[in-house]
Order: sequence, then C-alpha cells, then structure tokens
Amino acid sequence: MASLSSILSSTFQGDTGPQGPQGDQGPAGAAATISVGTVSTGDPGTNVNIVNTGTSAEAIFSFTIPKGADGADGAGLTTNEAVALAIALG
Repeated sequence: MASLSSILSSTFQGDTGPQGPQGDQGPAGAAATISVGTVSTGDPGTNVNIVNTGTSAEAIFSFTIPKGADGADGAGLTTNEAVALAIALG
C-alpha cells in the first residue's frame, strides 16, 4: 500500500520551479596519465582491439592491430633505371 505522502506528492505536485543559481566550482582533480603497453599484430580480417590494462587514472593502452592484406608485386626497375636512381641519390 502506498504511503499518504507518496499519494499526495504524485496527485498534487505543482509546476517545476525556476532553476537555481550555479554552484561553486569544485577543486581540480588529479591529472590522469596515459601510456602505451603492448602493440601486437592480429590476424588479417579481425578488428582493432584496444584494452586498458591499467586504471582509469593511470591508463595503459595495449593495441592489437590486424595484419593487412599482401600487396601486389611491383614492376621493379630496369638496370638503367637503377643506375640512374643510384646516381641521383649520390
């Protein structure tokens, strides 16, 4: 059974009043730190995975980044192109 005060407050509740003044600013909190833990290669086609192995105040993010697909082989350089490049690079 509902109490008399809950019945009265839900039945006879008036309009919401005006917003009050903003309160004082609180004290500054401690600065958090972020560092990188491990970085490893995942299987192709999997998603990137980032895990905080630390705390919310001292985060240590470990990353697993999937291996990309192999690219196509390049055309390569002819002997003359390789010599010209070597000369140009000094």
